[in-house]
Amino acid sequence: MHGQLTKFKSALTLLMLLPGSPCIYYGTEVAMAGGADPDNRRCMNWQPDEQEQQVRQFVTRLIKFRRQQADFLATSQLTWTIDGHCLILTRTDVEQTIQGRFNLGAQAVSTVSGVSPILTAGITANEMAPGGFELTVA
Repeated sequence: MHGQLTKFKSALTLLMLLPGSPCIYYGTEVAMAGGADPDNRRCMNWQPDEQEQQVRQFVTRLIKFRRQQADFLATSQLTWTIDGHCLILTRTDVEQTIQGRFNLGAQAVSTVSGVSPILTAGITANEMAPGGFELTVA
């Protein structure tokens, strides 16, 4: 998964915005590789390298966000839209809006201006790379 960390982070973020209880398998927090049976999941790496530590920090922030927003995510209205090559998932109630914007295309797209994202991956110079995302709360 190390070659696809941006997409990995996007997929986990999308999972955390969806209804229901997200399921994270052991080793996911450090982007541990796996494959077809019998290589579904290797033995846990108890000494992750620097990149794996950064992934773990990202996953920790994402889980913290999910816990802080648990009531909102359980009761808010969910809508999906497609804007060009971006999937936009919006959760709304009368008090706040949480929006995940995910670039599903093969080209970079512009980021949303005027709103500071709380989590991102694949964002540079006001562009979202293919597979990138931005998560905002308003």
